Amino acid sequence: MQVMGANVAPVPIDPEGLDLKLTIEKHPVPKLIFTMPSHQQPLGTTMTLTRRLSLLNYAQEHDAWIIEDDYDSEFKYSGRPLPALSALDSELRVLYVGTFSKSMFAAIRFGYVVVPPEMVDAIGKAKVLLGQNSSPLVEQALYCFMDDGQFV
Repeated sequence: MQVMGANVAPVPIDPEGLDLKLTIEKHPVPKLIFTMPSHQQPLGTTMTLTRRLSLLNYAQEHDAWIIEDDYDSEFKYSGRPLPALSALDSELRVLYVGTFSKSMFAAIRFGYVVVPPEMVDAIGKAKVLLGQNSSPLVEQALYCFMDDGQFV
């Protein structure tokens, strides 16, 4: 399927998360991989540490980027949480995205993206071009809340 000029393909999910072996067999080498390793939506699967490391190695070997949507990771009910892909990524191949909609309140409609330093300007320009503005008042309040150590 083509979306805005990009070939988009679904990938299989197994009990360990994104099934990298089947994905490699079915699809050519991707330029971008989107994944939700902490809580895959809609199945709820958590990607294992072994699978996370394999995915990072695959991306590094094939010069691919990974967008990690850290959906719901702050809500871990048992055991220690696994590290985010971006925390394991020594090659800076992961773009880490998240939102405060679940941890703060749904109406905040405030998301974020953590990117390698060389991408900061380009992402900032894309935000401006897309017209995605956030309230400076909400930004300042969230900054103060985090800076005071209230958000952990």
